[in-house]
Formats: sequence, C-alpha cells, structure tokens
Amino acid sequence: MTEEKVDGTPLERLAGWMAEQELSNPGLAEHLGLHRSYVYMIAQGQRPITNTFRWRFAEVFGHELAQTMFANGATEEETPEAVAA
Repeated sequence: MTEEKVDGTPLERLAGWMAEQELSNPGLAEHLGLHRSYVYMIAQGQRPITNTFRWRFAEVFGHELAQTMFANGATEEETPEAVAA
C-alpha cells in the first residue's frame, strides 16, 4: 500500500478546507456537536487536534477526508463527553 503525500500541517489543511467550504469556527463546531471555544482553540493552534475532534470530523465529513486531513498529526487523548456542546 502506498501512502499519499499531503502538503502542510493538519492545522493548515483544516484551515484551507474550512476556507474552501466557507465554514467558520462556530459553523464547524455546530456540525461536529462540539463547543465553539473548543473548536476555536484548535483552529487557532492554541490546543492540539485531539482524537475526539478527529473522530467527530470523520463521523460528520467522512473517514477518507479525515484521514487525509489529519494524517501525520499529533493528537491528545480525550473522552468525547468532555468536549460535547
């Protein structure tokens, strides 16, 4: 199996994808069912992209997109209940 090269950091890819989708931080938070401040801190690089965020993103926008978006990214373990809106 060959691994596809993706450009930029996961955060840069997320920001670019959000811009393409014309999706704001509050809009993304609503789609993911996460608190707006939690998504804002991730989008601003003030908090790492957590497994919870990745899981919710994959469930809402598709696992293939999430795999491409967050490949080779550092994560932080968290329970989904800790960040739900």
